[in-house]
Amino acid sequence: LDVPELGNQEQEADTFSAIVMMDFLDQPRSVLKMAKIYHQFDADGADAPVWGEHPLDIQRYYEMMCLLYGYQPTFDLTADLPVEWIEENHDRCIESYELKFDGWLRVLDPVLR
Repeated sequence: LDVPELGNQEQEADTFSAIVMMDFLDQPRSVLKMAKIYHQFDADGADAPVWGEHPLDIQRYYEMMCLLYGYQPTFDLTADLPVEWIEENHDRCIESYELKFDGWLRVLDPVLR
């Protein structure tokens, strides 16, 4: 695809896979499952060192949850996230999702034509 590297490859791969699952495959629950795996990895202490190329599993968890919330703010995440987190990050997650979705569409536009 000759996609330019614009940030951390692992984070971009997570974002891309989440967008594909949510927007093209209509599988937002798959994103929730993926996020929960990162949360479990963090709880198990299976995290990469902080100086590595991989984000911390807990960061990946919250980023996936934020993308999911930004995609569908009506999706009930109260079983997985504190209400305070949802309230504090409401606008940021919606804006972040929209920016990332639009960015990936621009990158993929030549391929999707």
